[in-house]
Amino acid sequence: MIKKKWIANEENPGLIEKLSLETGYDDSLVRILINRKNHTAEDIEGFLNPSLKNLFDPFLLNDMKLAVERIKLAISDKEKIYIYGDYDVDGVTASSLLYTALKELDALVDIYIPDREAEGYGLNLAAVQKIHELGGTLIITVDCGITSVSEAELSKKLGIDMIVTDHHTCPEILPDCVAVINPKRKDSTYPFSELCGAGVALKLCSALGVINDTLLSIAAIGTVADIVPLVSENRIIAAYGIEKLKEGILENINILTSVAGSDYKTINARTLGFTIAPRINAAGRMASAKEAVEFFITKDKKRMIELSEYLNSLNEERQATERQITEEAKALIEKTNEDKNPVIVLWNEGWHEGVIGIVASRLTELYYKPCVLISVNNGIAKGSSRSIKGFNIYDALKGVSSYLIKFGGHSLAAGLSLYEKDLLEFKEKLNENSREIFENNSFFPEITLDCELKAKNINVEYFEFLKALEPFGMGNPEPVFLIKNAQVKSSFSFSMDKHMRLNLSKDGKDLETVGFGLGSYAPSLRSGDKLHLAATLGINEYKGIKRLQGVIRDIKLVK
Repeated sequence: MIKKKWIANEENPGLIEKLSLETGYDDSLVRILINRKNHTAEDIEGFLNPSLKNLFDPFLLNDMKLAVERIKLAISDKEKIYIYGDYDVDGVTASSLLYTALKELDALVDIYIPDREAEGYGLNLAAVQKIHELGGTLIITVDCGITSVSEAELSKKLGIDMIVTDHHTCPEILPDCVAVINPKRKDSTYPFSELCGAGVALKLCSALGVINDTLLSIAAIGTVADIVPLVSENRIIAAYGIEKLKEGILENINILTSVAGSDYKTINARTLGFTIAPRINAAGRMASAKEAVEFFITKDKKRMIELSEYLNSLNEERQATERQITEEAKALIEKTNEDKNPVIVLWNEGWHEGVIGIVASRLTELYYKPCVLISVNNGIAKGSSRSIKGFNIYDALKGVSSYLIKFGGHSLAAGLSLYEKDLLEFKEKLNENSREIFENNSFFPEITLDCELKAKNINVEYFEFLKALEPFGMGNPEPVFLIKNAQVKSSFSFSMDKHMRLNLSKDGKDLETVGFGLGSYAPSLRSGDKLHLAATLGINEYKGIKRLQGVIRDIKLVK
């Protein structure tokens, strides 16, 4: 296990005591809520009871009025509207919910999703030309378009109006079009800047006068899948949408969940992130995202079943491809000692471009080093990179941009392309530039501890109490508890020694824990050993009996 750095959130005993008295909540829950930037009783109640009435007025977004006026004109004049989306879950859900809303308004509307390999991310000139040939006179982008300056110019020349809705970082020059709706605009006064593409599309629907449980449920899927902070409006959308999904409001999701071996009645943020989202994403990664869009907008139950089975099979294919590339990459690292370099850079002929980003994430997690994984085809190398806290991969690529055809992204993830002939020099220069940063800094994965788990809270009722904090995600992670001075009662490995079960005693209370991937630790732990653990909490149910269970994130032996 890679050594981890434990970070304790700063204590504020005065505020904890004050808010515990004002709200009547357990001091540990209050501390967790303070860690999530809730500093008043009103903040806490708002966080624990997310409500649609607290969504912001969509017309607070720049250019919203202009967009609504232009869309209403297009509807009344029966113009052909094209929604232009991205091929990931956020883009697919944003496209689908806006399409659904416009159809309710009797609009003449279609969806254009680019092909990942042939067209790449975002709006492109060829697509604008094709939409013109198809008779489109209004393009509405979702989850993309904020950098489409040249595409906006071409649209104008062709007589096509454009409305951009996006949530990505804005460049200095915005596209010259009818409206640019983005909460990250530098001149924005919108109260919340962290909406995803589906969230921004939902605000446009709301401004058009169409807001309902179906749209909110689709937006919830995009919000959770895009890993935006689940606070403020995102928390409201996700919490409300998940409750509606659990009621079975979307028949297609009910079917897909069943095909995936789950039950829609138990849907939560984890289900959306690890069961639903990968299957929707698989279409854009392995084939075409058009089927994923059809999955959301079709009203034919037979077609829903066919598409659910198709998306599930694509996900199985994606998983198999991912496993294969991961094993090949790990073998390359072992053969070449690539993990000794500051940045792991690997390439191979024909690695699937739709999967290498996931594999790069896996390798970054495994070795805790930035990783660039590259697929080579016909002399062109296309790559995906992932990084670690403290190392800005976008800046690193910027430093070797002379070798690149193009690149883009942010501090923790970026895409790139270059010529195959430049790969070796690119790798050497990237590592040369990065070596000093790694020599002068120590990089360790961090675990932020929310609070100490007290013996009085080692019970199922406490876990049920913590459910009020859901949905969990970025900005609102599962609480991590410090289990201090716990005594080992027994330990054993299971699942071919991959995982560990560790039974502990904490101040006279018994606690079962499980450590996934920690099976090698079991033989070294003896009854009576004292440990500090960082762990999240869960429930272990066996023969109808529920017990609190700790899920180990890290262990430190008390000497």
